[in-house]
Amino acid sequence: MKSPKRRFVVSLSRSNSDLEQIFWTHHQKHPLAVPSKAELAELAGVRFSKGKTIIDCRNPRSSQTLRIFEIMSHGINHPLTVARLNAERIGIVKQLAALGYRVAVPNYPEVQSEKLISRIRNHAKVFRARIPGRATSKFTDEKMEIDSSIFWTRDLWKKIGGKRFKRYLPEHEDPVGEEGKSVTLPNKVILAHDSIRDSPSIKALRAQGYHFYFMGDGEVYSPRLSKFLKTLVFEMNDHLDLQIGCVGKVLLVNQTFFFQNKAVIEKAARNAGCEIVFVPKEDENLHAANFLVLEPGKALVDRDAKKTIALLRQKRITVIPTAISLHVTRESGANVRCMVNEL
Repeated sequence: MKSPKRRFVVSLSRSNSDLEQIFWTHHQKHPLAVPSKAELAELAGVRFSKGKTIIDCRNPRSSQTLRIFEIMSHGINHPLTVARLNAERIGIVKQLAALGYRVAVPNYPEVQSEKLISRIRNHAKVFRARIPGRATSKFTDEKMEIDSSIFWTRDLWKKIGGKRFKRYLPEHEDPVGEEGKSVTLPNKVILAHDSIRDSPSIKALRAQGYHFYFMGDGEVYSPRLSKFLKTLVFEMNDHLDLQIGCVGKVLLVNQTFFFQNKAVIEKAARNAGCEIVFVPKEDENLHAANFLVLEPGKALVDRDAKKTIALLRQKRITVIPTAISLHVTRESGANVRCMVNEL
């Protein structure tokens, strides 16, 4: 008897780009000149390594570093088009439905129009959702900015052993619920970011026989910053699923990240019974490891990551390429896994 297919949740983004427009207006009034390499070297949180400029924007220690982070987030000179981002997500919803999977889409009426939601009603179950209070903060012109995590569904909860660990709780946040910070392997092995090490949920899961292997940030290619600064730019990021993906017994890892965490990854892979393979060099900047596991041994992979698709197939993984290009999603520093979670 076949087990039922997995059920997925995909969040669309906002219906409009008001927040981007606010930032655009501010940027036009206070433009930021492209800094030279010498000027970059003077900024806090910036270093150079093997032809790459590496920026730690998550903990900005200077106003100019913060402005660079805002450019990365809002896409000045190469702005994120919300409509195009939603078009890619709608394409994924339709593809999952066509493959026979049940798909649910949350509707946040405060920020999503009925016109947008109506585009997926024939392909998914739409349910009314409330934005968690802890996911809002003040923004320019007294408008409310929403933590972008609600639009990147994988960061709302993590499912482990059939239980959902929610990120946004009434009293506090549980970092274990931010799915991007950990990757689950077979045999109750979990690769996790250092920042979730002290969560009470980790202690509870260890008592259930789960084994955690911790590591730090990884370097993630930033298309927007690279274009703005006219050089190859990487940002430090705590989402391990941009560096590592596991499907079946295959552990796909970005090579640079592997050698920065070689002992930890090798030990975890050995205990999980996984084979380590490297993301092909041609696909390193596509976030190719951020694929969606559909079923054991079966994955939905960015169609532009052609070398990765061929490699996984060589390892006897059933690969389904995405029906559409995820160019805007990648410009946002993400890939297909970031927009989908499992019910």
